[in-house]
Amino acid sequence: MPQDDQISCYQLSQNTTELVVRHLHARLKTDAFNGFHDKLSVSLSANNARTARQILLRLYDLGSLIGLVGMLLGFALLFFTVASLSSDILHAGRIHSITKRATDYTEDSIRPASDGLRINPIIPGLTVPLSHLPLILIALSISQIFHEAGHAITAALHRIPMLSCGFAVTFLLPSAFVVLPVARLDKLPPRDRLQIISAGCFHNFMLSCLLFFAAWLGAGSLPTWILFQDISALGRLVVGVDYDSPLATHLPVGTLIIEIDGFSLASDSLDDPWDHYLLSPSSGSMQGWCVDDSLLNKSLVSSCTTVGSHACFVSKADETIQYELDPVHIFTDNLARCDSVMTCVSSSCVVPRRDQELVRISVLRDYASARMEDMIVWKGPKEEIWEQVQVSKLRPRFPFVSIKLPEIASAFFECVGSIMSPCKRPIDKAS
Repeated sequence: MPQDDQISCYQLSQNTTELVVRHLHARLKTDAFNGFHDKLSVSLSANNARTARQILLRLYDLGSLIGLVGMLLGFALLFFTVASLSSDILHAGRIHSITKRATDYTEDSIRPASDGLRINPIIPGLTVPLSHLPLILIALSISQIFHEAGHAITAALHRIPMLSCGFAVTFLLPSAFVVLPVARLDKLPPRDRLQIISAGCFHNFMLSCLLFFAAWLGAGSLPTWILFQDISALGRLVVGVDYDSPLATHLPVGTLIIEIDGFSLASDSLDDPWDHYLLSPSSGSMQGWCVDDSLLNKSLVSSCTTVGSHACFVSKADETIQYELDPVHIFTDNLARCDSVMTCVSSSCVVPRRDQELVRISVLRDYASARMEDMIVWKGPKEEIWEQVQVSKLRPRFPFVSIKLPEIASAFFECVGSIMSPCKRPIDKAS
């Protein structure tokens, strides 16, 4: 192959493997698997494999039908998505179907909106976390290999030799390919040629069905039970915090959150108490704290403004009476709780002013097997806690098991199941 300053060609072994690098594109091509493909073709053509051959031919006939129907539905769905998004832009001025994370609670704000049948693109950093990029690339590679295996198997069914196969990376996007002789393909009847062309998409479809079926059977429950312990009866375990979040230093990975504002995260009546509380609208009333009158007299102000670590509190009986108090002191000194002034003795009932947005996070830490209960006071919208902190109800049983393994495995198999390789130009051809 000619070489210049833009193309590098490396022959890794004699007449077998070749690596070509050009700009941001690398292509590895090999004929090392041609012998295996030829043996498969001979085996499928043998008399004792006639039944298996007929079953495979009928199966790939079904794949051709599914590929044609899928192509039509894909075009229809793409048209519907473009029309819907265009309507959103024209009438609402913004696109609703692509959201990073919801901040206003609605029935659908727990996860990115799909708006029914719209296509939800996988865009790292926008529709999925940027940390999922390696998983997406691995899932795409597996999907591509599975896709190209379909072309190779159907080619073997029809005694079409495979000239070579390989793998390529363009920028970051991986792709796989098989090279078949175009002259032999053109001589095939239309039905047989359609089987070879649609086999890749059919394999992707079968892979998705296999993953959904495995999930329906609960195939992942056994390894999860072996490696992890369900701690939902205690609370929620911190498995990650955004690196730029103020909570990163206060909620290290492995911290057990047991309550938020007195709301137990071990609730058995809710599927996910974490999402339920943090994404629900704040209630209009709350219990107060009985604070000694001598402290309140020193903290009484005519008009409270937040200064430093202090926050604005008001009397439960009269919200015009305001105090500047340290919320950490109020929340952590085991003060009596009150619903009205009448329940406090030698003290007054106070609550944070409505605009203060104070959230109490009760946690349980485990330092060298010594359990320590602590409280963190967050000042800001509680929805931001949901955005910045990732939690799980599973705790590893063994120290060598990563606490993020369930999240990584779930994201990986979701990517594998959702990525479908394009059917346009599914195979390379050579004369």
